[in-house]
Amino acid sequence: LEELKPTWRSSVEEDEVELDRLRGGRDSMSSTSSSSNKLKTIVSRLQDEYTLNFPSALHGIEEMKLIGSGIREKLGINVYAVGMYGSPSLFDAVSPSDLRYKARQFESGTDMTSFMLEMILQAEGKVIAEAIADSVGVRYDGSRLDIEQLEHLIDDGISGKGGQAKKGTTLRFDCTKEGVSLSVHGEERGTVKASGLGKAFVDVYLDNNAVSPSLIDSCIENSSIATNAVIENATESDVEGSASRRTMLSLRIWLKRLKKWTKLEEAPVVAVSDEGTVSLEVSDEALLSADSVSDSSDLDADTTEEVVETLAVAEVSIDEVAIESTSADGSSDDVTVVESTAIESTVLESTPAAEQSIEEKSAEVVQPGPGEVATVAVSPKNIADIESKLGSGLTDKATSVSFQPKLDDGLYLAGVGVRKKAIINVYAVAMYTSPSTLASVATLNKGKDAQAALRDSARRFGPTTPMTSFVLEMTFKADGKTIGEAIGEGVKPRYSGPEGDVKELESLIIEGVKSKGGQATKGTIFRFDCTKDGISVSVDGVSQGQVTCDGIGSALVDVFTDNDAVSQQLVDSCLGTWCGSGLVIEPVSVQPTLPPAAYQDLEPISVEPATAGLPEVDDTPPSTPMQAASMLDKSNFDTKDIATRIRELEAEIAAEIIRVKTKQGDPTSDVARSQESLAGESPSSSDTGTNTPMIDEKAAAVESKAKSLKEKATGVSFDSKLEDGLFLVGAGVRKKAIINVYAVAMYSSPTAIASLGSMKKGKDAQSTFRDSSRTFNSLTRKTSFVLEMTFKADGKTIAEAIADGVKPRHSGSAAAVTELENLIVEGVKSKGGQATKGTIFRFDCDAEGVSVSVDGNIQGKVASEGMGSALVDVFMDDKAVSPQLVDSCMETWCGSGL
Repeated sequence: LEELKPTWRSSVEEDEVELDRLRGGRDSMSSTSSSSNKLKTIVSRLQDEYTLNFPSALHGIEEMKLIGSGIREKLGINVYAVGMYGSPSLFDAVSPSDLRYKARQFESGTDMTSFMLEMILQAEGKVIAEAIADSVGVRYDGSRLDIEQLEHLIDDGISGKGGQAKKGTTLRFDCTKEGVSLSVHGEERGTVKASGLGKAFVDVYLDNNAVSPSLIDSCIENSSIATNAVIENATESDVEGSASRRTMLSLRIWLKRLKKWTKLEEAPVVAVSDEGTVSLEVSDEALLSADSVSDSSDLDADTTEEVVETLAVAEVSIDEVAIESTSADGSSDDVTVVESTAIESTVLESTPAAEQSIEEKSAEVVQPGPGEVATVAVSPKNIADIESKLGSGLTDKATSVSFQPKLDDGLYLAGVGVRKKAIINVYAVAMYTSPSTLASVATLNKGKDAQAALRDSARRFGPTTPMTSFVLEMTFKADGKTIGEAIGEGVKPRYSGPEGDVKELESLIIEGVKSKGGQATKGTIFRFDCTKDGISVSVDGVSQGQVTCDGIGSALVDVFTDNDAVSQQLVDSCLGTWCGSGLVIEPVSVQPTLPPAAYQDLEPISVEPATAGLPEVDDTPPSTPMQAASMLDKSNFDTKDIATRIRELEAEIAAEIIRVKTKQGDPTSDVARSQESLAGESPSSSDTGTNTPMIDEKAAAVESKAKSLKEKATGVSFDSKLEDGLFLVGAGVRKKAIINVYAVAMYSSPTAIASLGSMKKGKDAQSTFRDSSRTFNSLTRKTSFVLEMTFKADGKTIAEAIADGVKPRHSGSAAAVTELENLIVEGVKSKGGQATKGTIFRFDCDAEGVSVSVDGNIQGKVASEGMGSALVDVFMDDKAVSPQLVDSCMETWCGSGL
């Protein structure tokens, strides 16, 4: 390895080019030739023979020569012909990887590579646009918005020609380092300016999963004279001398692909310690980004065995042919078997644009005031508007399946769509929801904002939207296990609860299909009713049961409505039907109709002793909304102060009750000491006139339930309590790929822990606990995190990783984050510069900032308001760096009865 280090600074692509040169391009050429023939079927005989006839140079640009041409096929169907144009230097390519390398450099005489597409099969502009965008998207590392812009450019360009790309229609894509330009039938339509987009487009046609292998074959054949000259001029000694080099390059390429290495400094280095054990050291850049983790390590198709599945399609609709859906991970999309990961397992991406669209607020619904019962008045006019809009229902075009306008429980049809896999229509799907959700997009234009509003309203279950349902009608036969696992795979990445809940959902589906013979045949109907309490499942009208857990209903709504929805057609239908509809649902307030006797119990109890410290508020009701707003503007009270004072009063009352009950007990008990430390002072006793430690009922209850925990992945154990009265909430692990970097435990106040006592596991519980543990006051003065290293790393790496997690969550000075890094680095320096296995970091978070200790030695404190809360967010928000820690906290304390 030491001898190879100096030569490993090259990229994988450069290694591939060298290897292909040594092989003379022969292996790659034979590989692509075989792959180009694997999808030939009898369907191809139904089409007229097509003759490739591209001009030798681009019109008006003589230096752009035709390098090669080929056919884009789908199941043997010729969809379009494609010609590739570039500088004459591309004729020197001796192999596919050499060709790709040269074509995407965009420099040294090859500043542009162009692709001319001529349609053989007529298709809608939207279909072509989506297909090409999908192919580019999986190869592009930039913003999803760039892909959407490319898709719209293609769709608009073809729409200008009548909306149909008829046989003979030409599309030209010019790829440069600035982006991709489009012309349709010789007319320029515009440019998507985005660095890297041009390279991604070239990869669609030239990488190992190219959509037209015949194009690559043609390009290489056109340069075969040069290739043969290289091979013929090679001497025997040249061949023998390069054998070892070829072997070394093959191994090196395989290793780099395995770990996605591109340069030496990004690669882990295997080192053997003095004791003879092997340890894996990771560079600063490769260790971790505290708020992002990547566990993937895909192997290239050339280094793994290619598995070709036999196609057995009985009926193929030419209109359903998906054009460009070859994925960049090497998987074939030409599959007739409905696999468990093939239907619902859309991968979630987190881009800034996606996050922003998810966070967009939906149209607001007026909430009832205090003492009012929340109901929605769906007037006869509302009903008439909705029913007039829906008529007799909606029909999904791709499957011709029709859905009724309303379910029997008052839910109305939002939209319909199809779930496709390659060219297969797996099922038609309809979404039913409340009038309130339909109205949430009524004043919005179609787009991401409207989609976010629809999703948010449909998944936020409450009085206005108690339930959202999905009805699926199978149009393709599949067994219950396949359907169950597919639905489960869609829910898993969107659900933060236990995996067992998803397994239970799968089981209900499987059992439902078993009851009808084990096969979900064409026409089988599944219904999923999503509520705050969970998901109810029915198969062909027979209820199978309910998965009762908070959050899983919202997760299934996300499967069909978020930015990675499994049926974009369903989303488009919902927005197309209701956006701009002008539908208005007016919530009204209904006074409670309790019997007279009940009102006697609602008389206010005198609370004069508990009002000390609260502001006086005029109780005369305002006569108008404007007067109410004016009163609020003139008042000077702080709602946070009021909430804090109320909690303090509750604690004082509880403490007084316990003090009286335990007056004869030991005032120096652990509970008393913990509360004395936690509260910082002791109330005076009216009985004795001496100071008595505050005894909090919550602290006593927490201490009785608190126990030490052993983190499963690392085997590290954590004590149930810290010396300053904080109790163990949960334990987890921070992972980077397959490496367990450190075990982490969270300690917080009895009040924060008790906030979970009556809640079910899920997003609401996580949000409540996060808020309680990061809102520092007299009841929760501090929250601490204890990290024990299980993997060796230097101080700078650890410090930068922690800081990278804090930065996006801290709105204060960047200098404060740098100061936090420095404290960590200095702490590790004091023990030799390496945070070896067993090194313990402790971070104490409070209202003033964050204190840092390394192996029990205090390094100092970063005094910056809000930083303590930001560090709590690193471990507790929706992008927590250790989901295992969050799960442990929820498992340990949710439903504990505190």
